[in-house]
Amino acid sequence: MLARDITLMDATAEKFDSGIVSPFEFPEAYERLLDTMPEPSFLFDRDGTYIQVFGGRDTKRYHNPQLLVGKNVFDVFAPELANDFLAKIQWVLQAQQTFHYEYTIPVQDVELFRGHPGPAGERTYEGFLTPVSFASDEDFVIWNARCITQHHKTLGELNKQKKELKRISQHDHLTCIYNRFALEELLPPVLRRAQETGQSIATVMVDLDYFKLLNDYFGHLEGDRALIKLGALIRHYFQPEGYCFRYGGDEFFIVMFGEELLKVEERLLGFRRAVHEARIPNPNSPISEHLTVTIGVHYNQQISEEVDIEQLVSLADKALYNGKAETKNTISFV
Repeated sequence: MLARDITLMDATAEKFDSGIVSPFEFPEAYERLLDTMPEPSFLFDRDGTYIQVFGGRDTKRYHNPQLLVGKNVFDVFAPELANDFLAKIQWVLQAQQTFHYEYTIPVQDVELFRGHPGPAGERTYEGFLTPVSFASDEDFVIWNARCITQHHKTLGELNKQKKELKRISQHDHLTCIYNRFALEELLPPVLRRAQETGQSIATVMVDLDYFKLLNDYFGHLEGDRALIKLGALIRHYFQPEGYCFRYGGDEFFIVMFGEELLKVEERLLGFRRAVHEARIPNPNSPISEHLTVTIGVHYNQQISEEVDIEQLVSLADKALYNGKAETKNTISFV
């Protein structure tokens, strides 16, 4: 509206061109009209000085923008932000292009605003820096600002909720490890990286021996407590390096990347020993009065590009089947 090519009306443009009206002496009616805008607009020279201000009289969202007339960006912003804002003004003038800008400031730290009505705390503003030219040789930049503090706050809350919903959707509520849905989402890209980098991979299937007998004897509530304890042990022994999933009711799937075979064996032996030491009662089990686990493992020093997640699950499941067919409460490698 202030540029020669953004005409308020033909007669006003002719007055600007003829020099009868200076760039900052708007007809009173137009100035009143611009001042009714809810958002403030600032006119800057190339040195970052506030030449003129319009609108922005809502004291719930803005301090009186007229306080800034004649001041410089260094009177308002901290040095780092002031330098960045000034650099953007000068870029806009040089490139003759509009630039979107956004910043956050603690408005209570702005000396000019102290003692004046207006908002407090950190406030976020965004808008467009636009080059404008008048009849004179000097160019200016107009900054159409908008307070988006509440918008940012709402977006932040929505992002938190989104992350929490994703976490809930990917985790088994009982054991607090990943569920089967997460397996299908998380593992394919990790597997591709392992294939590209030549990492080793160990896939592990863990089955709780005679878990149905535990449920039948104590009831499902006690069975849930047993699963919670197993989940805690799995997290302790295999996270955060490994990926752990509750694959079925009493089956867990674990994937470890970049581990030497000896290290994998040590982890699994330690886990199996910890399950034994947890002494979770299972009095009707034919192999132990406490809950035990059978573990099937497929280990590959370097996985080929043809192998996918389904095949890895199948190989670990085959190792588990072999272990259960021979002797439960063991670790079987394939």
